[in-house]
Amino acid sequence: ALELHGKDIEVCRKIGESQNLLMNTSLPIGVISEKLGFNDHCHFSTTFKKYIGITPTQYRQHFRNSSS
Repeated sequence: ALELHGKDIEVCRKIGESQNLLMNTSLPIGVISEKLGFNDHCHFSTTFKKYIGITPTQYRQHFRNSSS
């Protein structure tokens, strides 16, 4: 089983929230990362990609393209 520590759980929660914002709003990536408490959008993008496998921009584009 994968051990999730407090920080990992918090990051997972933030990533989940960011997925919701990416899909349902047109907020810029920088604004989303700021809202979720990341130091900068580069750190956010790197973290997002680590957990999801693609960047926030790619995620948003993929979701937009598949829903239209």
